[in-house]
Amino acid sequence: MTISMYAEEAGFRSALRIASVGVSKILQIGARAAAMKREGLPVIILGAGEPDFDTPNHVKQAAKVAIDAGETKYTALDGSPG
Repeated sequence: MTISMYAEEAGFRSALRIASVGVSKILQIGARAAAMKREGLPVIILGAGEPDFDTPNHVKQAAKVAIDAGETKYTALDGSPG
């Protein structure tokens, strides 16, 4: 048996200021791209997603080496290695 409950049914009320939060730009772009595809227009999605191939072994091995070496932090904002 599946039990589903909406926030309102649970007595949850969001703060009034939540109304000022709009739809994210990326969701707007995604919706437009989907509409264009439905219209038969060619759309190339350049966002992140799941590749249709396995990660190459040399990439897997390099990732393992980097993790074992402790290289698990974010890079600097400017992309420099320091």
